[in-house]
Amino acid sequence: MAIIFFKHLANLQNPRELFRLVSVTEPLKAIFNDILTTYSLAKIQELGIDLFGDCFNFRQMRGGSNYSVHAWGLAIDLDPERNQLKETFKTARFARSEYKPMIDIFNKQGFISLGKEKNYDWMHFQWNNF
Repeated sequence: MAIIFFKHLANLQNPRELFRLVSVTEPLKAIFNDILTTYSLAKIQELGIDLFGDCFNFRQMRGGSNYSVHAWGLAIDLDPERNQLKETFKTARFARSEYKPMIDIFNKQGFISLGKEKNYDWMHFQWNNF
């Protein structure tokens, strides 16, 4: 599954296959290519980086009336089971040091980690170039 996920993202021909807005397709392709280069596929699977949670989801933010960044196709969630919404750096997997290169890769391509920025929702990476 991880090979298909990463190869699919790295080789997207039609941006509408996964994302609604073309502006994030190239950065996401670069992110997953860099992650695949940085970590071995076995390490990606071991760390759960291949566990896709959500991307485009037309909905309002939890507990709010504004639309979620997911509603615009500008966010992606990874490994939601082990990086739950209200978890902090004390328990979230992505807060561990072995995930720092992944978070840095997302940052390099214009995405922020809500976990790193706000210490919750560590699964969530969103486009920061609005």
